[in-house]
Amino acid sequence: DEFKDQLPKDKIYPVILVARNSFYATLQLSQLLFTPMMFAIPAASDGRYAAELGAKEAREQILLNVARIYLGSQGLDGIISAARDAEQVFLKRERDARAKLEVGTGTAVELLRAQAETAGGRNQLSMLEAQREALLALLEALVGEAVRPGPGSLEALNVGEAGREDDKPWEETFGVKASRRGVSVQETLLQASQLSWLPT
Repeated sequence: DEFKDQLPKDKIYPVILVARNSFYATLQLSQLLFTPMMFAIPAASDGRYAAELGAKEAREQILLNVARIYLGSQGLDGIISAARDAEQVFLKRERDARAKLEVGTGTAVELLRAQAETAGGRNQLSMLEAQREALLALLEALVGEAVRPGPGSLEALNVGEAGREDDKPWEETFGVKASRRGVSVQETLLQASQLSWLPT
């Protein structure tokens, strides 16, 4: 203020409030080694592997169901063939009972009984054929294409040798392995939960 009167009036001089170059810094320290989530990281890997095993187990179940349905439809073909033969026998009995009634050596009750047997045989045959159609529709849904085998076209399916009980083959199934990994994930998450008091 004491030199204010000595300065020219037509010039404006800057007033320096801060230095031209200033330096500011913020320091933040974080420790990551002993946080609860650090102990939960292995659970992610086990969970991914369990999901992969679950997908393989689902694929295995689909293949198993395809074989099951294939063999079931093959067995139904034989039963349907036997039911058709039985229907022919019932029809022959019905014709015989009708012929006896016409010549006077039979009764109406015998004809009625023969007709009931024929109706029962046809009912059983239609139920078996409907069951076979349902199995084939399910087989088509599983394999993703039309499956319409003709009579006698299903060949024997070679499923290989059965596993030995001493080897415990059920322990090697994808479902059991996936369940084990799932238990490992839960144990890891439990450990991380027990360490939740650690600071971040």
